[in-house]
Amino acid sequence: MRRRLAGRSCFKMGMQSLSLDESFLQFDETVRNRAAARWKIAMGARIHTDVRRIFHALTVPEYRETWMCSPGQGVRSRVAASQTDERFVLDFYRADRLDARVTGSYRVRRWRKLEFTWQIDGLPDSAPSCVEIRLLGDFGHTRLELLHRGLDSEAEYLWHKQMWAASLHNLKRLFWCAGCEECRQQGKKYAGLI
Repeated sequence: MRRRLAGRSCFKMGMQSLSLDESFLQFDETVRNRAAARWKIAMGARIHTDVRRIFHALTVPEYRETWMCSPGQGVRSRVAASQTDERFVLDFYRADRLDARVTGSYRVRRWRKLEFTWQIDGLPDSAPSCVEIRLLGDFGHTRLELLHRGLDSEAEYLWHKQMWAASLHNLKRLFWCAGCEECRQQGKKYAGLI
């Protein structure tokens, strides 16, 4: 349940109302306590565009739908994204049936660092986890670094690893340039020509 208190965004968690920053602190502490002995994913991607465009691809629901995908995505797979303020929902469909739902919130730290709370429904024994994304770069190239920590099981780890690998590849493809040798080689590799 969401409500406004003194101009601050608050979320009702049980009987306690917390501001977005307080809920992140509480969530982050919970994830950190579990993360030491849990699965985590660290990935990176070099993308041929500026930081501002990547930032929008990460935070605008319509853009998320274009690059995020289910593991083993097929022709009849898709992602539906919605958002209210900093809260988001990602519905992963496979064969026109809801395969998994991710809910959470995000906050921006200094424009180039985003932190997402991440809760997936549809996988057994799934617990809240945390995704951190850093954007490093200049005007023409951006290095995206992703860290997903707090995953509780091998099944969760494998699902997320495949999802992030395929999704980051799709994000890179959105910004491929025809005149760049690196992009041409990546396109051939993806198509199985190399």
